[in-house]
Amino acid sequence: MGDFEKLLQETTPLRELKRGSVVKCKVVKVEERLVYVDLGYKVEGIIPREELSDVNLGDEIKALIVKFSRGGSPILSHKKYLESKLHSLLKAAKDKNKLITGTVISSEKDGYWVDISGLRAFL
Repeated sequence: MGDFEKLLQETTPLRELKRGSVVKCKVVKVEERLVYVDLGYKVEGIIPREELSDVNLGDEIKALIVKFSRGGSPILSHKKYLESKLHSLLKAAKDKNKLITGTVISSEKDGYWVDISGLRAFL
């Protein structure tokens, strides 16, 4: 192995892209129905546009790998990432018997939408 390859391996930790993994990515293209994100290593993922209503080129976001397309491109979900983050937050609060505060942002017939640390929950 050459010096350049050694240096590259030492400075760029390889990560395995697998279903269920949370990845940090950068928005590289926004279309009407899809948002394309750069995952690094020359890999682009796809997120449904409906999950990212207010997104711009260059924005950095986190998303969950849901599956892989037939061509091998990761299909991601920002919504599922937020849901898992909220679930983890609520579970940790329950386990520690900790009180959580939030802000009611809207009401519906069956309950309320509450903002908890930037995440939306229906109560």
